[in-house]
Amino acid sequence: SMAVRDVSTLRMQIAFILGDDESMDKMIEILVTYPLTDMMVARQHLRLSFLGLAILTRGKKVKLTKEVTAVGKKILKRFSVLSRAGSPNALPVHLCLKAIQNMSVAAFDKAIEASGAANMLHLEAVMNERCALLLQDKGHNAQMQEYLTKAVQSYQAWGAHAKVANLKQQHTFLQSYKATAPKAKSTVSSAGTSVVFSKG
Repeated sequence: SMAVRDVSTLRMQIAFILGDDESMDKMIEILVTYPLTDMMVARQHLRLSFLGLAILTRGKKVKLTKEVTAVGKKILKRFSVLSRAGSPNALPVHLCLKAIQNMSVAAFDKAIEASGAANMLHLEAVMNERCALLLQDKGHNAQMQEYLTKAVQSYQAWGAHAKVANLKQQHTFLQSYKATAPKAKSTVSSAGTSVVFSKG
């Protein structure tokens, strides 16, 4: 049903941001059964953004079915076409998808810059965090801390206080971080929407 699709889209966004692989896998299984097109552009944008990000992310860790992989490629191509056509909302998503696909600092930097310019704080935060994890794997701890601090700043500005608390718990160097006049902010536009995560 459409209700299952919409709830699963929101659950997918939460799972991706929290790094919940099990939930991502479940939501991928549900969402790939629905057509990519949707009469409501904003709803379609959100669903395809996080479905694409999740598929590309999980594809790095586990073997996905041909059907799921094909959906991921279609989503990447769709945002590529929209970006080339000049869609300002598609460009940040396309660059985020490319960053997850390529897993390079340069690709993440492009995604971070575009997301910030579009005021898509949730994507800016996620890309900073994913880049930090990449740098951590490479042993570049100083750079990792820089990107993770920026991730916390964006999550805080977006209103994702539970996520900030979670990151502080995982990384002791973040415990001294203090936000200045945090403002809950969601990215709601004609072509995209997001969930604001709060604690309490």
